Amino acid sequence: MFKNLSNYFFSFFMLIGLFLSISSNNWILIWCGLELVLICFVPMMLGLNFSSSECCLKYFIVQAVSSSILMLSVMMMLMDLDFYYEVIFNISLMIKMGVAPFHGWVLNVVEGLKFNFILIMLTILKLPPLYILSYISLYLFPFIFMGLLIGSVMGLNQNSLRKVLAYSSIFNMSFILSCLFFNYVWMFYLMFYSFILFMMVYSLIIFNLNYINQFVFNNFSIFNKFTLFINLLSMGGMPPLLGFLIKLFILELMLFMNFYFISFAMILMSLLIMFFYIRVTFITVMIFTFMSKLNLNLISTNSLILVILNLLLLCFFINLKMFM
Repeated sequence: MFKNLSNYFFSFFMLIGLFLSISSNNWILIWCGLELVLICFVPMMLGLNFSSSECCLKYFIVQAVSSSILMLSVMMMLMDLDFYYEVIFNISLMIKMGVAPFHGWVLNVVEGLKFNFILIMLTILKLPPLYILSYISLYLFPFIFMGLLIGSVMGLNQNSLRKVLAYSSIFNMSFILSCLFFNYVWMFYLMFYSFILFMMVYSLIIFNLNYINQFVFNNFSIFNKFTLFINLLSMGGMPPLLGFLIKLFILELMLFMNFYFISFAMILMSLLIMFFYIRVTFITVMIFTFMSKLNLNLISTNSLILVILNLLLLCFFINLKMFM
């Protein structure tokens, strides 16, 4: 009971810190909101095992260092020092969000966390730095390209699902940074990516999955397995699922702004991400399964309903976009 009450307490003040950072127009209040989020999230991460304590310490050190660099850049800006304080400011926020090439700490932290805290760290806690970056005109294309490259290539040889989610977050952060100066677009992308990640994390918690090898040896029902792999394919951006729709919006915006090189990189690296998720799905469902292939005709109705819903959802949002 005490643990539940303390979690409610820290969650409440973490939300206050988030709203304080988002709604403030003063650098000191923004910094106070970021520190309040950090102080409230670290005790929630703490578990009973040694690895979680180590991850909490790593997360606290990285976030404290990034906040110190942020305040240093703000002081240089207020003192009118011509020392490239924009670059220092940019680096501090990239470290705080775990954007490539400052992503090493994310891979170490997620290995000792529960999936629900990974979901919070990869979605909600990135809101304040993204809001701060959206107000400042900075050159972000090197970070975008490195995030696309590292998130797609390094995720191909991973067996841990936590690291797969971390690399997927690094990859999707490049899409968010590419449209950061269009507030409604990156908010739209982050909202739907959080929804897809929530469905994926919820499935992993329900089925108690931690490694990709467990997909092969778990004897799920065919409906549960099909639902799980619909989430996997949506994470990879397979049309006509929701993960494809949000990437399509960003690609249309990049082409409209004449950013052809970064659009080509997005398409190419998205194919690598899609290859990984399709490979996992194909190997698990079609090759390694304890169910007889003769029983697959029992899911024809469920499959048809899910496919129709996904198609209708895609058409609905495409028509909705035409009226925006």
